Amino acid sequence: MPLNMEYNEVDKGAKLARYTNEVEKMTVQSFLIEIAERINKKYNFKIKKN
Repeated sequence: MPLNMEYNEVDKGAKLARYTNEVEKMTVQSFLIEIAERINKKYNFKIKKN
């Protein structure tokens, strides 16, 4: 179980610790793809080709 994380002397909880650990190992491209996939899933966005 991850430890709680503090940033600027404010407790950010364990969720940030897990997220930070995952993101540190990602490339910029894979990070942007991950964000895009989550946005597409949440808003059901479909790209239309002309």
